[in-house]
Amino acid sequence: MNDLITTAEAARIAGVGVSSIKRWADQDLIHVIKTPGGHRRVIKANLLRFLQGAGAATKRPEPQDSSGVRSAWKADEISELSPTALGSFWADEFLKGDEYEIQAALLDARSRLGSWYHASDEASLGLREIGLRWKRGEVSVLDEHVASEHLTRALATITRAMPSSPEDPVCVLACVDHESHTIGLSFLQVCIREAGWRPLWVGANTPVEYLQNIVLSKDIGMVAVSASQATSDPNKLLSFSEQLGASCLASGSHLVLGGSGPWPDAPEFGYRLHSFTELSSFLGGLR
Repeated sequence: MNDLITTAEAARIAGVGVSSIKRWADQDLIHVIKTPGGHRRVIKANLLRFLQGAGAATKRPEPQDSSGVRSAWKADEISELSPTALGSFWADEFLKGDEYEIQAALLDARSRLGSWYHASDEASLGLREIGLRWKRGEVSVLDEHVASEHLTRALATITRAMPSSPEDPVCVLACVDHESHTIGLSFLQVCIREAGWRPLWVGANTPVEYLQNIVLSKDIGMVAVSASQATSDPNKLLSFSEQLGASCLASGSHLVLGGSGPWPDAPEFGYRLHSFTELSSFLGGLR
């Protein structure tokens, strides 16, 4: 059981692509050694323990090709998909209910697209597709919640693995009060970490007064607030942005408003962003 196997053999055992095995090794989720020729060899016993801990025995059957090996999308095939097809691709990944598979797919997207901004914008198409499937009665509320939970865990694991320094500027991540959809913040967290910011997670259902107190009492470089379509009152979001904006202006903090909620298009103070790629441009302008 302690013999060494190639990454291809490990991929067949795990039912994933070779790129996933390499990603897991790079994240120290599994242990590998290198031969004198520089080739990776996986410790089989360690791989099996990892798969057992990941719940591999309860995974749903994956599509297989004629050789019995799990079919995998190639990077160039994914890049050629239309936005609608990309949404279906990511929705299928999220609905598998396996956070390790989701994590591997996200890391592959980051490698393929070159940044977490672009990877997050692409993967977010899957969330929209799941919402459409729910409206059509193709997925249940439970399916949606399970997918969201595993996606959140996958993004949190990725964020924790990224280097951080106490000297990095702090960005507060929060949702408006009575807002519980935090997936956007999870994507945002990995984006700002890659950009050299240290996230301070506040999360769902945050009253504006609480955020004002944080901004005025701590050294905060930026506040990012999310609102989904579930928060449908534009007057409420206008008032929220005006109150928090005044506190950010007083403290010298930047304010970013995101999500699909009806924020003011041109807030008196702060910036309304519609994508993670826009966030990239915004943060680039702060350097």
